[in-house]
Amino acid sequence: MADKIKDILKKVLSVEIADNTNQFYYKAKIKLIMNSEIDFEILRIYDKNKLPFKENDFVTVKLKTEECCYSFEGKCTYIKKGYFFTLSVTYPRNLQREQNREFVRTSIDKELTLFLVCRDENRRKVEMPPNSFSIKLNNVKSVDISGGGMAFYNNIYIKPGTDVVIDLQFVAPELGDLRQKATILRCNKVENNKELYMTAAEFMDIPFAVQERINKFVFTQIRKKAQEKKKSS
Repeated sequence: MADKIKDILKKVLSVEIADNTNQFYYKAKIKLIMNSEIDFEILRIYDKNKLPFKENDFVTVKLKTEECCYSFEGKCTYIKKGYFFTLSVTYPRNLQREQNREFVRTSIDKELTLFLVCRDENRRKVEMPPNSFSIKLNNVKSVDISGGGMAFYNNIYIKPGTDVVIDLQFVAPELGDLRQKATILRCNKVENNKELYMTAAEFMDIPFAVQERINKFVFTQIRKKAQEKKKSS
């Protein structure tokens, strides 16, 4: 198992680390692999003092490879708040392999809220504009969602390439405070209905944990529909 873990660590493409509440994941990269611990550099930090990690706390680490994802829990052995935020975690004795599923979609009939956002000139940082506004999609007839993105009907045109933030309250109660970034891919008029557009959006930098929650939601909806169809037949 030890050799297998070493091989997996060599193939890691990206990392996410959650605090002991497992509510917030932070993007990271492997900085140094030692026999007793692994040093991770936390990326995209705006305020190092607000990070929830504490020495001796247990954290959850998710490792993404080209084939699939792995996860393990470890203890914080060292924290350094220098120019880079370094987090040391005990070396894993085993890794849990996450299910490698293709994105499966499901259609549901729910309303949702999204926010138009803007980027800076370099298109590096997504920000809510000073006079940001929300669009309540009251006329939504169906929502098509997967772990990679979603499609919905709405009554305004949104230019492809526009950045939006989608409220994920409708997916699960525990995601009520989460707003996921996305980019509009398509926005086309619906045939025989001049007031409706079919809009497709792709999620941007979606955390593994949120993607898994959405996938769970999708498969739950599929099972419910299958059971309803079976009862009605």
